[in-house]
Amino acid sequence: MSIDQLVIGVDGSPGSLAAVQWGAQLASQSGAHVTAVYAQSPWLAMVFSIPPLDSDALRHEAEAELEGRWSESLRQAGVEYDIRLGEDSPAQLLLDSASKLNADLLVVGRHGNAPWAPHVLGSVPRKLLQASGCPLVIVPPEATRQDAGGRGIVVGVDGSAVSIAALDWAIAFAAERQMELRAITAVHVPELAQAPWLAKYELSTARKQALQELHTIVEERAGKPPIEIRSVVKLGHPNQVLTEEAAQSDLVVVGSRGRGATAAFLGGSVSQYVATRAHCPVVIHP
Repeated sequence: MSIDQLVIGVDGSPGSLAAVQWGAQLASQSGAHVTAVYAQSPWLAMVFSIPPLDSDALRHEAEAELEGRWSESLRQAGVEYDIRLGEDSPAQLLLDSASKLNADLLVVGRHGNAPWAPHVLGSVPRKLLQASGCPLVIVPPEATRQDAGGRGIVVGVDGSAVSIAALDWAIAFAAERQMELRAITAVHVPELAQAPWLAKYELSTARKQALQELHTIVEERAGKPPIEIRSVVKLGHPNQVLTEEAAQSDLVVVGSRGRGATAAFLGGSVSQYVATRAHCPVVIHP
């Protein structure tokens, strides 16, 4: 897999600084170019604020931060990068930048400079999740404090086209970096709660079927590229299963949405749930 261009959203928040650090490490490994993007509120709105704000001073201050402290990880990693400061909503500026630069990855922190609750996805990553044309990486602030490395990648597979696309991406990413890859399918049958005496029989059948389907999907990709993939089926809601797996992983990969034949894997809700709770970066494949 060739990763040549990263676009990273930066605003000085702990999440965005973690995103810059993660992107810097990846760019250092892959030789990618990085564009650090910061969006400031339109200057006209600032001029007419009460009390009036000096828009030029604010712009210079933002540029100084962007060129200095906010991009320090990029300089330390020795990667090629440039910065872009624009007047637009953060989500739109990031989407436009990623599209114009044909970015391979769009990277943002889980939360920006806004008082969001811990398990609520920030407004910018939420909008990007819905509209990004390239894989979106959401990095939690605590990612910089982890002893990452050697725990591998987990990818959620439910049989849908978007989850298979996520699997293909994860295979290529893991193979290039010689990382362990685990393909996970979650089996969740909520209607069995109404007939608990049938649950153990029905879940056993569902698990066997899911494992067979997952093996088929994985075997079709054997040797392309050469990488060992562990196929794992777990009982439980995909939200919980993937979040638990994330605790033992360096990276989680999920599709943006979709429901497959092997599990009740609603990608739109699952991707948001995992992205708000995982303690490692989450890649959401469109």
